[in-house]
Amino acid sequence: MLSFCLLQGKAHADIFIIVSEDCPLESITASELKKIFTGRGKSASGIRLNPILLSDGKTHQEFLAHYVKRTSAQLKQSWKKIVFTGKASAPKKANTEKDVISAIKNSNKLIGYIKNKELAQGVKILKVL
Repeated sequence: MLSFCLLQGKAHADIFIIVSEDCPLESITASELKKIFTGRGKSASGIRLNPILLSDGKTHQEFLAHYVKRTSAQLKQSWKKIVFTGKASAPKKANTEKDVISAIKNSNKLIGYIKNKELAQGVKILKVL
């Protein structure tokens, strides 16, 4: 069963946070989401998740602006520091939304984002609180 993400504001109403159908989460807080994608946290409601990022583009930029509150360059710099200090491994990257979905279908430990809800077959859309 899919839970649909309802976001406030027109510009971000079509960014969907996705996980594997096997993931027990139905929702995630905006704070947990930001921590996971900035490398400052590794779990949501006790479920360990690893981020997968789109390489670049409009969807990536909208996601970063709305949820992470950083530019792509700022996020890249943050991850360089985290990886250098050995606190975490760099997040996986995907070139397309289909690649994000494919990776998530094959791992119940990944969390990602897409814009095209029609592609979200075989994954779960989380509600962002």
